[in-house]
Amino acid sequence: MKIISLKLEDKILSEVDERLIKNRYSTRTELIRDAIREKLLQLEQDEILRDIARLPPSSKTKEQALELLKKQGKKQGVNTMRDRGSI
Repeated sequence: MKIISLKLEDKILSEVDERLIKNRYSTRTELIRDAIREKLLQLEQDEILRDIARLPPSSKTKEQALELLKKQGKKQGVNTMRDRGSI
């Protein structure tokens, strides 16, 4: 793992600390790492949805793509710390 430096406004850091306790994360790093994972997954899913939206409405491929997206979401959701029971 690589170390990165990060500057946050006081308000955001306070919210991080509140959610850290509320969601039972053990460290700020753990919470921030999990938030980044979730955001990356969301961006990937948004990109896939944009690609699906470009397909013809009656396309069987579109139906298959939507089904794959649902499966991917379920699969990826299991990989979050909360779903793994790590927190």
